[in-house]
Amino acid sequence: MNAISKIRATAMLPLVFGAALAQANPEVGGDYSFASFKNLLDTDTVVNTVVVKCPAAGTLVANASAQISMDSMFVPGEAEVIYGITKNSTATDINQHHLLRQFTESGTTFGTASYQRTDTCVLNQTVTYRVIAHKVSAQSASAQKSSLAVSFIRDRI
Repeated sequence: MNAISKIRATAMLPLVFGAALAQANPEVGGDYSFASFKNLLDTDTVVNTVVVKCPAAGTLVANASAQISMDSMFVPGEAEVIYGITKNSTATDINQHHLLRQFTESGTTFGTASYQRTDTCVLNQTVTYRVIAHKVSAQSASAQKSSLAVSFIRDRI
């Protein structure tokens, strides 16, 4: 190997090992789920699911949004849906949900559901987040264009 080849090879080492060091010291990461349509039942319905494994101790931030359609079968009145994000459960978390209530003259109404949840995690902890929703007073309901995005952040500011 000539002197120029040795210099090139030596110059490449920081690039190769720097990439490995960046992955060994994670700052952020994430995953997501998208569902175009899901009928909501009278019981808890899983709309989206994301499973993440924490690469270090840090914070998980889960964000969900969807368009909710509620129908009171052509009768004016209120229509309600409960939605939220659960952690490692398929049942509504009483501390992590919202109630979407709208009055409709025509029997059908649409609303935007949005929710955010934060949790701490430890190295190699696996966490399953789910968007859970169910109709309360609506005759029928659906979640449309629902998304769940989970981000990992190692350091708080």
